[in-house]
Amino acid sequence: MGKKRSSKSIKLKDDYSRAKIYISKPFRLKVDPEKISKVEITFTNLDTSKDSYEARVFINNTSASHNTATSERNGYVGSLYVFGHGSSCFGGPGHCSVQERDSMYDIRSSSPLSKCDHYLDVTESIRKFIKKSEIVVTIVPILAKIEEMTDIVNVLKFDGLSISIQTR
Repeated sequence: MGKKRSSKSIKLKDDYSRAKIYISKPFRLKVDPEKISKVEITFTNLDTSKDSYEARVFINNTSASHNTATSERNGYVGSLYVFGHGSSCFGGPGHCSVQERDSMYDIRSSSPLSKCDHYLDVTESIRKFIKKSEIVVTIVPILAKIEEMTDIVNVLKFDGLSISIQTR
């Protein structure tokens, strides 16, 4: 009848709890919530070269985990979805290497494996938190799929986090 394929059983609940959760340093905010026109959280140089995941973003909830409900009461302000390249590469040597541009006149598209900035618009959901003078951002990664080569601990890889506020 054909070969029997063996599949490795993975307990997702146990593995998700091992993923590192990012907790920012406090951001001090001095802005009138009525004058806000836009608020964005920026993930600087986010690495999308590995696995796909959801990054759940919470405000002023440093105890948020993969079990925390995504509700306003828990400080949830939105999610960033990362569609990664995968934890293993099946191409030849150099296939997954990011090539630097040769010159400023190089018009080729950048590699999909290049780090880049990602933005999460949290304008509506963050207004009530801005009334406080200080906020802390907690990011909880939820992997879309766990494979044998998946790094389930170091899911979030970015260089910095910032909050930009535009006022009227």
